[in-house]
Amino acid sequence: MAKRDVIENFDRMLRDIMTSNTIFGGKIVVFGGDFRQTLPVILKGTKDEIIDSSIVMSPLWNQFHKLKLQKNMRASLDPQFSSYLLKIGDGIEHTNEKDEIQIPPQANLPFIDDITTLNTLIDIVFPNINDVNLDLSLFVNRAILTTRNDFVHEINDVLIKKFPGE
Repeated sequence: MAKRDVIENFDRMLRDIMTSNTIFGGKIVVFGGDFRQTLPVILKGTKDEIIDSSIVMSPLWNQFHKLKLQKNMRASLDPQFSSYLLKIGDGIEHTNEKDEIQIPPQANLPFIDDITTLNTLIDIVFPNINDVNLDLSLFVNRAILTTRNDFVHEINDVLIKKFPGE
């Protein structure tokens, strides 16, 4: 999610320190991530501003040696969702008249109220959480993502109370 200007400045700094004209001063730099899905955060930025600030728009991008994973281990657990994410990343998922992606109905959780809806979401993502014989490895591949840390703490507090025992 680093903005391209940060990476370009890092390149210039390393070139200066190493007195070299080679990219990153000849040092090996490793970047990781799915650059189709993880964009930099630009407060109140337009779509064009956000895309332009991405590393893929940098002149450095063409000089990078890119390695691609051959198999996404997490995606194999839910091929339908994986396919949906890849369509979004490839820019081929259908959009509405506002150029927004339509979330599939089966992925939408109707809002009732904060507590009821959160508990329903937890029950869907972490079924049978009260089962003392539950295989804890099931939690490794499941997560509830949210936009703010205070929401994370609130969800964690509700989850912890649902676990059996102390």
